[in-house]
Amino acid sequence: MTEHEDRAEERKPEGQTEQEQAPKVAALENPPATHPEAHADEEGEDRRSERGVKAFARRARRAEKAVRPRLEFLAILAAFMAIGVQYCTTMESLELTRQAVELSAASLAETRRSTLLSQRAFLWSVADADRAAEFSRSGLEETRESNELTASGLEFSRQALEVSERPWVVTIMAKQGVSTEEPNTLLVNMINTGRSPAIDFRAHSRGRLVSKLPMEFPILKLPSEAEAKTGSVSVLGPGQTYALRSRQRALTAEEKQAILDGTRTWVIFGNFQYRDGFGRERRGAFCYHTDHRDPDEWIYCPRHNHAD
Repeated sequence: MTEHEDRAEERKPEGQTEQEQAPKVAALENPPATHPEAHADEEGEDRRSERGVKAFARRARRAEKAVRPRLEFLAILAAFMAIGVQYCTTMESLELTRQAVELSAASLAETRRSTLLSQRAFLWSVADADRAAEFSRSGLEETRESNELTASGLEFSRQALEVSERPWVVTIMAKQGVSTEEPNTLLVNMINTGRSPAIDFRAHSRGRLVSKLPMEFPILKLPSEAEAKTGSVSVLGPGQTYALRSRQRALTAEEKQAILDGTRTWVIFGNFQYRDGFGRERRGAFCYHTDHRDPDEWIYCPRHNHAD
């Protein structure tokens, strides 16, 4: 089938008979004569379009192969970070529990000793009232110390429970490119790796293009209680991720080239706040900046990354 026949077949309307389509098909099969050079230009344009499509497909496949290992690496890194935080909290909890057990054992020993002293004081009271009174005072002192040790043991137990069950919020910067044609939306994933919800969770971020990476950043104002009605304040459950988006302008070509040259860097920083189930206010901050070797990669700043 010739090229004109293909075009006639493609443009054949649906729902028409062959008799109704015959004049149009004949016109497509016998197009008016055109200049040979115009026909050659049309064929050259088709070949260039086909080569462009194939080149775009090859670039798309290469880009997919380059991005997939990095995405898998980020997923593995996030999993290891969560495991590390869980391990640290578990070890802390075990240590505090051990200390609480030791203090409880010491408290029991002191209580037993106090009881023995009280018994001796009672037996000796008949023979020597003054000596019995002294032993009684000593027994009361021992009892007071025992109660203090018991209270300390309970406090350590409470701290161990709090460390083990509290929420822990960490941040991970999502991989994203730097655009010079449309506004950039920078995404920071905030994950609760703890065992309880982060209540009244609030976060704020800001982007800045700087020539020298600053060592300190201002603490941004968090959403107020009145702004909670708009959804800026939420509850972040265990294992839940909050996507904090910061909409930034499109960079100029000169700014993007300066990032590649290493003379400028793009920084996104912010802070967050929440309340745990024990009534404590928790605060944290984060900071990432572009890597001049690959502007699509974001790495941690030297400072301004912490959480309590």
